[in-house]
Amino acid sequence: MLNLSTAAGVREIFSRYDLRAKKKLGQNFLIDGHVLGKIITAANIRDGDRVLEIGPGIGGMTQALLRAGADVTAIELDKQLVPILQNLFAGEKLRIIQGDVLRMNLHEIFDIPSGGLRPPTPLQGGAMPPLDPQQETARSAVSDESFDGADPGEAGAVRRAARPACEVRERGSGETFSKVSPEKESANIKAVANLPYYITTPVIFALLESGLFESVTVMVQKEVAKRFSAGPGTKDYGSLSLAAQYFADATLVANVPSNCFMPRPAVDSAVVRLDILPAPRVDADHAKLFRTIHAAFGKRRKTLLNALDSEFPCGKPELAEILRSCDIDPQARGETLDIYAFARLSERLAESTGAMP
Repeated sequence: MLNLSTAAGVREIFSRYDLRAKKKLGQNFLIDGHVLGKIITAANIRDGDRVLEIGPGIGGMTQALLRAGADVTAIELDKQLVPILQNLFAGEKLRIIQGDVLRMNLHEIFDIPSGGLRPPTPLQGGAMPPLDPQQETARSAVSDESFDGADPGEAGAVRRAARPACEVRERGSGETFSKVSPEKESANIKAVANLPYYITTPVIFALLESGLFESVTVMVQKEVAKRFSAGPGTKDYGSLSLAAQYFADATLVANVPSNCFMPRPAVDSAVVRLDILPAPRVDADHAKLFRTIHAAFGKRRKTLLNALDSEFPCGKPELAEILRSCDIDPQARGETLDIYAFARLSERLAESTGAMP
């Protein structure tokens, strides 16, 4: 079979099906087999593993996952690519679902009871701090390098793709992620993805909060990867670092230069592995904890006392006393506190009259 993780392989698929990468979907295809091998190794894919792949594209990662023996469920937003994937992997242990992963119920997809749908948590509901807009869309800002061939036509791609043996399903747009109790064990499913930058944060945290996965291995923008794995006192440490630590242990696996993709993105990437904890790292009220974290990092140059004063209405004298009771210097800044200190602080703020209504 054609190697789909090489420049020649990608060009052949694009020529065969009259395709072009869609800039609006952030499509950049990995063309470095060495990097792909690192992802498969980092994800610890074994024969028989159940794997969720988000955004398979033309199937480079899919091909490697199947060769490693995985039973793959792939969610692809681009309708034009679904029949191509069906054709390329006919007869393989692959289930293809067309749609937006952020509008799907993953528990239903894997036939695992969720105990009923619950309202979005603060992470899903938009409380995560947005990335710099220039960084968030950087991967879509590709260079002048492009593919040969005419503009794609969906009808043409469908016409050229043979009917496959693998399953394809289409999901409705009204579904959302469900949230399981923090104590629930994972379903021992692994998630692997080469994510467009514009959906990196919501997708990753939807996976972390679902309770279904034992690990999430993703290709993301290099600057975002550094935030995931950053510790207190470093320039990359912030709300994103703490949110990742709440759910998982983060490991930076590999840096991936932009020339490993076709078309070439404007920035470098990195692979991060998130090993999901059986329960959140700290025993604290989720909403109150992240309200405190977001307040502390909302204005990074401010001291904790000044940053918290804009969020909690109890006044600076009481806030200073609360901070000191947690062994925190009121003149310290948020980036000096670890997640355990934030947990203590959020609890004390909640106990204080008028501090956290």
